[in-house]
Amino acid sequence: MSPSVRAPIPDTFLSADPADLVDLYVRKSTKVSGHRRDLSTDAQEALGRRWAEREGKTVRHVWKDLLSGYKDIKRPDYDKALAAVSKGEVGTLWCYRVDRWSRKGAGSVLTILEPADGSPPRRLIFHDDYLDSSNPRDRRQIINRAEDAREESERISGRVKDTKSFQRDSGMWVAGATPYGLAMDPKTRKLIPDLAWAIPRGEDGEPPAGVSKRLANLTKADVAVRIHMEARTATKSTRDISNGLNADGIPSASGGQWSNQVVYHIVQNPAYAGWQTTHTLAAGKGKRIRYRNERGELVRVGVALVSDEHQREAQQALSGHRLPQTIGVPRTGLAKHLLTDITKCASCGGAMTFEGRSYQCNKDKVKPCPAPASAMGTSLEGYVVQRWKDQLTNADYEDPLLVAVAQRWAAIKAPKETEDVQAARTALRAADANLQRLMNDRQAGHYDGPAARYFPGLLKEANQAVMEAQETLDRTGGGPGVDISFLLEEEELNAAWDDADLPLRRDLLRLAIDELRVTRLPEGAQKRFKGDERVTITWATPEDYAEPEKEEFTATA
Repeated sequence: MSPSVRAPIPDTFLSADPADLVDLYVRKSTKVSGHRRDLSTDAQEALGRRWAEREGKTVRHVWKDLLSGYKDIKRPDYDKALAAVSKGEVGTLWCYRVDRWSRKGAGSVLTILEPADGSPPRRLIFHDDYLDSSNPRDRRQIINRAEDAREESERISGRVKDTKSFQRDSGMWVAGATPYGLAMDPKTRKLIPDLAWAIPRGEDGEPPAGVSKRLANLTKADVAVRIHMEARTATKSTRDISNGLNADGIPSASGGQWSNQVVYHIVQNPAYAGWQTTHTLAAGKGKRIRYRNERGELVRVGVALVSDEHQREAQQALSGHRLPQTIGVPRTGLAKHLLTDITKCASCGGAMTFEGRSYQCNKDKVKPCPAPASAMGTSLEGYVVQRWKDQLTNADYEDPLLVAVAQRWAAIKAPKETEDVQAARTALRAADANLQRLMNDRQAGHYDGPAARYFPGLLKEANQAVMEAQETLDRTGGGPGVDISFLLEEEELNAAWDDADLPLRRDLLRLAIDELRVTRLPEGAQKRFKGDERVTITWATPEDYAEPEKEEFTATA
C-alpha cells in the first residue's frame, strides 16, 4: 500500500504507553542501480519487527518512502515519522541505517535526542550501524554519522553542480529532455534540429494512408517552426494552433494530442532561438529564461530554429501585447478589440468577448450565467480609456501604479534587460532565504554540541552566495531606464493615444490595468451606460522586488 493511502494508526495505540511503542522508518533509494542493491523496504521492515519483538516493544506504525535521500528531496513519510517521535507519540524510532534516515545532518537527530520542550529524550535505533542513542557512546556516533551523510550529500551535489555549470557555460544542453523539434548531438551535446518525421512512418518507411505529401514530409523541427510562425503571422491563439496540429494528425512529443499549454511553452522557450536556458520562478510559476554566465554573457546552446525577433513577436502576439503584422491579411483574431482578454463578467468571472457591437459574457453560451453582463463597445471603451487617462495624469510620482507602469513599459521596450533583472533578483531572494534558514537552525539549537564545528563553514558559504547574488543584481543597474513622462501629462498622453494603432493602444492600457469587471444592467434601469456603477477596474501593482538591507545579508558566527 502506498504511503498516501496507508491505513490510519489504530485507536488502540492511543491509550498505550509511548515508551512501549516503536515506529519503523524504511526507505529504498531510487538512485541506486547496477551492482549496488539496496535492501528492500519489506526486508528492512522484517528486521525492525524482529528487533521490536526481542526488546518487548510493539510496532505501532511503519513509515515508508521510495525516494532519494538527498537533502532537498521531500519525503512525506520521513516528515511524519520525525513528527511522531518528536511529539512523543512513540518512545522509539527504528531505522535500518543512518543514511536511510536523513542526509540533513545533525539537526535531524538532535531534535529527537534533545527535545525542545524539555521532555525525556526519545530513542533512535540504527540497525545496520549497531547504534542505539540510549548508549552515550553511540549518541555521539549517531550525530557524527548524520553529519557525515550530510557532507557526502553536499560533496555529490557540489560535483554535479560544478559539472553542470561547466557544461552550461560551454553551451552544452543539460536541462534534461530536449524540447520538441530539437535533438542533442551526442558528441557535442549541442542542440540540433530534430529531423525525425513529425508523423511516424510504418516499418516499410511509408507514411500512414491518406496523409498528404506535405504533411508526410514534415519533420519535428518543421513543426516547431510552424508553431512560432502561426503565432507570429496568422493571429492564431494557442487553441487555434493546437487544434490545427491535431486536425493534421501530428502527434505531440508524448505521442498524444497537442494542448494549449504545450504550444504556449514552446513559444516561450529561448532554446528555439538557440539560447542556453535556466529555470526561474515568475509570478509563482516556473519559466524558462535565457541563461547568463558569471560575466553576464548569454550562452549559445546550438542551432536557432527561429530568430530572436520572430520568437519575440510570437510571444507578444500570444500574450495579447500586439497584433501580428501581416501583409495583405485582414487583422482578425483574439486581439482585434481594445478590451478583450482583460474584461470579465462580474457575475460568473467568465471572459467577455466582442460580438456585434458589444462586449458580452462568453461563458453564458456554455453554462448559464446567473446575470450575464453586456455593454456597448463604444461606451465601455470610452469610459475605460477616460478613467485610464485620469488615473495616470493625476497620479502622484510616488504612486505604486506608476512603478508598475514603468516596469511593464520596460518589459516592452527592453525585454532582454528586464528578464536579466528578474533572474538576478530571483537568485538574490533564494540566497537570502538559504542564509535565513541556516540562522534559524542555529537559533533552534541544531548546531549546538558536536555539530557546532560545521556551522562556521556553512555560514561562510551562505554569506558568499548572498554577496555574489547582490553583486550580480548591482551589475544589472536595477533594470533598464525608461521614460514614462509622456503618460503623465494630459496633452502628451492624448497625442500619444491619438497616434497609436490598436496593438499599441492595447499595450498602453495594460500598462496600468489588470482587469475590468462589468455588471449586468439592472432590470428596469435606464439603458444609458453608467460606468461608475457598472465597471470595477483592477489597477496594476508593481512586482514585489523589495530587497532587505545589505546588513541583513551578512551574519557572523
